[in-house]
Amino acid sequence: MSQNPSPFFFPFLFLSLATGLTAGAPYTARAQGTEDPGNSGTQIISTFDQVELTGFWQEAKEGSQKKIMALILQGSGNVGADGDFSSPFLGSGYQGQETKPSIQIAKALSQIGVPSFRYHKRGVEDQNELPHQTFDYLLKDSLSAIRAMRQRHPDHKLLIVGTSEGALLASHLAYQYPLQAEGLVLLAPPTDPIDTILHYQFYSWPIDLIEAKFNANHDQILHALELENFSLTRKVSLNDIQFPFIGASFAPGGVALADLNQDKNISKAELTSVYSGILSAVKNLMQTPTFAPWYQSLKTLETFSAVAAGISLPVLIFQGKADAQVNWHSTIQSASYFEDLKTIRLYENLGHGFSPMEGAYGEVKTSGPIDPVLLKDLKEEVQRLIQ
Repeated sequence: MSQNPSPFFFPFLFLSLATGLTAGAPYTARAQGTEDPGNSGTQIISTFDQVELTGFWQEAKEGSQKKIMALILQGSGNVGADGDFSSPFLGSGYQGQETKPSIQIAKALSQIGVPSFRYHKRGVEDQNELPHQTFDYLLKDSLSAIRAMRQRHPDHKLLIVGTSEGALLASHLAYQYPLQAEGLVLLAPPTDPIDTILHYQFYSWPIDLIEAKFNANHDQILHALELENFSLTRKVSLNDIQFPFIGASFAPGGVALADLNQDKNISKAELTSVYSGILSAVKNLMQTPTFAPWYQSLKTLETFSAVAAGISLPVLIFQGKADAQVNWHSTIQSASYFEDLKTIRLYENLGHGFSPMEGAYGEVKTSGPIDPVLLKDLKEEVQRLIQ
């Protein structure tokens, strides 16, 4: 018999939520500095409400610079100009590596003659601005960044590169404003409504992953024997097999944490009950003063299909198929609405940070670094676009 779990059954979940919830949530645990080691020049942005944001240029290699420049928009929380969105919820660097995705993109573009600009989000340098880290403010800040870029390179055309929330910002920039841009480069764009995204992150993704990896006979029941066989095949301890957001799948006594009636088997109904409780807790959190402004700013957005249909610029899309934040099926479906989609590149084993997932079966998220294959593809596609 299943039952609704108490929120206190999920201590790891609530630690995660408090320190960085979704692609684009307002807070992360990692303290952000104001320095950016990947820069070749600093420029201060003055926003529409007179907030100063520090930005960094990555100039192209001498002799190779083209008359085009790129704005790089980061995603996923209170993130600095280096783009590192690491947090307990969103993961850390694959195999302990450093994660600075915006710098990786900037250096890749510089190698093909494209200078780029990236900046700290409001809230990174002044935490008093965190309540204004909402979509409408971030959109206006990106317009301020474009104005600053055109002061430095008035004869350069514009390319907008966005990752996660940054890809959503890039799309709305192109949709709402006459930017005279050359194109959009979207990495892991969140194309579903925010409530659908939360449902995917906290309900669909974990249940689908668990069933795909463990339920060998597809009978709607995850038997203890199936986990034991997985443990033997993969040569991992049962105690090292974790379920997303709820920790170890089997306690030392052999009773699964998700096994609410303690029969040592986990039915689909029991999984559904557990993750329904988690999703409900997340929805309640969205109504709190910390998250409500950010959440409501996303609730009011037009559908991505309408936005995409209103964009005539050339578009490049890059998407990992192991993404636990963005449903890659939605990305493909939404891409069809762009008038001039040049390419959509899919990566079989890469997650939201475009690095491999970790854990016993791909249940542990990673935040980077961006896989070299994707960076190579990005350079090739951008070169083709600007030529």
